[in-house]
Amino acid sequence: MSFTSAVFLILFFPVCIVINFLLKNRWQNLFLCLMSMIFYAWCGVKFLTLITGMAVLAYGAGLLIEKARTETARRGILWIALAFNLSVLFFYKYLFQLFPECLNLWARVSGSESVQSPALPLGLSFYTFSILSYLLDVYWEKCKAQKKISNVLLYVLFFPKVIQGPIMRYTDFESQLLDRTVDLDSLNAGLERFIKGMVKKVMIADRVEWLVLYSFSHVERVGTISAWIGLISYLVQLYYDFSGYSDMAVGLGRMAGFRIPENFDHPYLSASVGEYWRRWHISLGEWFRDYVYMPVSRFLLEKNWIGVLKHPMLACDLLSLFAVWTLTGIWHGSGLKYFLWGMWYFVFIAFERIRDFYRKRRRKKRKEKGKKKLSLSQRIGDRLLVIFAFVFGQVIFRAKSMGNALDYWKKMVVWDTTDKLYFFHEFDNYELFALFMGIVFIFPVYGWIKGNVFERNDVTRAAYRLGLLAAAGVAFCYAIGAGYSAFLYEVF
Repeated sequence: MSFTSAVFLILFFPVCIVINFLLKNRWQNLFLCLMSMIFYAWCGVKFLTLITGMAVLAYGAGLLIEKARTETARRGILWIALAFNLSVLFFYKYLFQLFPECLNLWARVSGSESVQSPALPLGLSFYTFSILSYLLDVYWEKCKAQKKISNVLLYVLFFPKVIQGPIMRYTDFESQLLDRTVDLDSLNAGLERFIKGMVKKVMIADRVEWLVLYSFSHVERVGTISAWIGLISYLVQLYYDFSGYSDMAVGLGRMAGFRIPENFDHPYLSASVGEYWRRWHISLGEWFRDYVYMPVSRFLLEKNWIGVLKHPMLACDLLSLFAVWTLTGIWHGSGLKYFLWGMWYFVFIAFERIRDFYRKRRRKKRKEKGKKKLSLSQRIGDRLLVIFAFVFGQVIFRAKSMGNALDYWKKMVVWDTTDKLYFFHEFDNYELFALFMGIVFIFPVYGWIKGNVFERNDVTRAAYRLGLLAAAGVAFCYAIGAGYSAFLYEVF
């Protein structure tokens, strides 16, 4: 079930929100758990069985970790639980891609005539990371093991975030299980956010999709101008598709009484590649920071050899970053291009860390401790580096393979008129309008207009509400008319 599908918008969404609003607090968790199971079952009952089983085992493992009397027992239970969840992720997402010969064995075991890998459960990577968060937080004693199995099921299956996140850590979710308020203000704020996300998805991301498909599916036929327009369209599509989903998830969570963490903060305005990734898919970045970067850093600092190095803290930082970006690339997919995509960003962020390290040393040497402002040339150079990194880096992410990405890069940098500007004949007015609006609202224009124009008095606020309803109506018509429209990150 998609957030933009007819059954969700017409039936599931209003029924769920209205009944949850009318229920007393003690029944809301059970009701939301049931509705989340129905939502996920729409993707397939066998997938619901898998995610429910993983949640139940995580519930049991959490209790065992808490009750274990020795550190050895606690660690053993944790490692078994982590290994199980990562094995499920590996089986569905990586095994058959990395070891194609396993397809024949799978065909014999499953009794299938056609040799193909099993379908990837929707949101597998996202809810697996949620489960790992719960287990590690219990082990590190950041929280108590949950005694009610329904609450663990709700945490894992909560329908606004189960398919594409944001990845909500259990400690943040637990505090809201019994202490949250659903009132008219939260319904109003949540609905506004949901509409904003739906407009992003169906009126911008979906409208520029053809421009992306044309360029990336016919690399040998496109020219330089077409390649750049296709890439810019993809940057717009990816941002509005994923941030649109995140807005809808945050809005749905708010209407249900939960505060789901933000996932985007105008990443294309970043002054460094590191900042770009702190603003893009924020919840995933914070997950890797807390559960990979920090543990790896602590592990390295305990080793004697790290202190022998000339700059041990910098070396520790770079090695921890390498671990993070290796796993970030692998998390997105099993192909070589995903690993290289992760290494692409690691190289740029590592360069920035080394650059900033030596900039700081030079300031200290010149006794300019209070001077943190960069020169104009430094600021321009830093910005150009960010643009180069994400523009060419996202080609790797979108291309079918590294060979395809190299061909696309060539089209971008070597002047080519192969398509004779045929690309422009395929534009329609709405695609142009969607691309233009997508570029404009990548900047923080929406918040400025709302705060400085529509919040001035009661008349402008009423006009804003009417405009919002009109946008919701148009987006609804587009969503219903287009039928099922998958979100880009569903495949991860």
